[in-house]
Amino acid sequence: MPELMHLGSAGGVPVEGAHIDGLPLPLLVYRGALDAPDPERARAAAEGKARVCGWQLAWTNTAGIAAERHCHTTTHEAVFVLHGKATVRYGAAGDTSAELWAGDVVFHPAGTFHQGAGDEDGIVTAGAYPVAAAPWDWHTTGLTPDEWARIRSLEEPPHPITGGLITEIVQTSTTTPRRTSS
Repeated sequence: MPELMHLGSAGGVPVEGAHIDGLPLPLLVYRGALDAPDPERARAAAEGKARVCGWQLAWTNTAGIAAERHCHTTTHEAVFVLHGKATVRYGAAGDTSAELWAGDVVFHPAGTFHQGAGDEDGIVTAGAYPVAAAPWDWHTTGLTPDEWARIRSLEEPPHPITGGLITEIVQTSTTTPRRTSS
């Protein structure tokens, strides 16, 4: 079972991550990347950070994390947690989980299945996609060979926190990985 591991930091923000389902890029969770006292200010901070880093906010959800297991094959996704907390299950089998709190930002590489675990506590999220990305899609079943090929052909997106490359956080990590959640 993949486990979230401490990978280092990006712009002073602690980062945890895991390789899920053989995807080319890791799932990444940036702990406390947003520092805003309420959902409205957090959304403004998320929008500003996303814009500077080459991402664009596309939606805000005040109804919790989607309960339906799904993934996106046409683009990568960044989810900004604006308020509250929740547990999210990741992977085709739902065998990796992360507790998310207000201020966290999650990078879902294309093809990352995710769903809420049903324990939301006032969670408000905003989703962002790379500015140059294709419109996002929604898949709830296994992926076809063509969808896997599309995922593997996507360009590496800019880092949603620093604007650099996603792979830099994994390659430059100097910390010993440790288990943080499962």
